[in-house]
Amino acid sequence: MKKGAQFRFVRSGDLVKILTGNDKGRIGSVVSRSESHVVVQGINRKKKAVKSQEGAQKGKFEWVERPIHLSNVRICVGDKPVRLSVRFDEDGNKNLVYKNREGNWSMYRCLKKRSDELAHEETEEASQKERGESV
Repeated sequence: MKKGAQFRFVRSGDLVKILTGNDKGRIGSVVSRSESHVVVQGINRKKKAVKSQEGAQKGKFEWVERPIHLSNVRICVGDKPVRLSVRFDEDGNKNLVYKNREGNWSMYRCLKKRSDELAHEETEEASQKERGESV
C-alpha cells in the first residue's frame, strides 16, 4: 500500500482518534471531510466572534469546530486505533479489514461488491472454454 493510503478510507460517520494537538487521545465522529482535512465532532473547537446584525441581534461568540489534517487522525474500532488493509474475499468483494486483538483479520467495511453480472459473464466464458468454443 502506498504511503499515506490510510487517509483515503476516512469517511463521514467514522470514529477516529486524534493523534496530535491539544485534543490528543480524544475520540470523536467525523462530521465532514474534504480532500485532506476532516471535521470531528467536539474536537478542535475555536471561539469565533460574530458581529451584530442590523436590528436587535447583538454580537456574540460562537464555538466552531475547525478542520484537522488527515495525518493527525486514525480510524478506531471501539477505543482502539487500527491500521486498515484492503483484502479480497472468496466472492471477489473488495473489503477493508484490520487485525483484531487475537491477530485475525476482521472486516471493517465493504468497499466494492462484485457485481453478479460480472460473475455470470466469467462463468459463461469458463464454460465456453470447457466446451472448446471461441470466446
